[in-house]
Amino acid sequence: MIIILSDVSDPALTTAAQNAHNSNAAAFGTVYAMGNNIPVLGISEDLFILAHGAAVGDQGIPVIGSAASDFYLDAAAFFDNFRSIFPNGYSGDVYVDACYSGDTFTTVQGLLCPSFATSLCSRIRISYRDVNVFGRHGSVSGTMLLPGDPAWVQG
Repeated sequence: MIIILSDVSDPALTTAAQNAHNSNAAAFGTVYAMGNNIPVLGISEDLFILAHGAAVGDQGIPVIGSAASDFYLDAAAFFDNFRSIFPNGYSGDVYVDACYSGDTFTTVQGLLCPSFATSLCSRIRISYRDVNVFGRHGSVSGTMLLPGDPAWVQG
């Protein structure tokens, strides 16, 4: 399943998600936009989150979303908002296809902050210990990557 995380219709994200689905529907599954009725994941179905880049949000921690429209979520807020799609015993993997989602950040106080992917993994594993979360280094564009691609960074 692919969830497009954007507060507005974003042609670039929509096109990337549809292209991924069309290229390998078995791996990527169905595309859903945030705000639509998103069904519960299959027990081992992978989740792909497609969003604009991870940046440091108001709380000094990594976020994904849209800085242009001032809409973004940190890892805890993402999980809290989408928790209902994770079934009991979920064991799939989560892939965050967003710029810098696998990169650590240094806060203005000089502290090292874990990546969005690492933060989301920590949050999800409170309830689902077998889930792995992957992000991306640096700027991301083009084709969504399949699971197992070496460009995914484990959080």
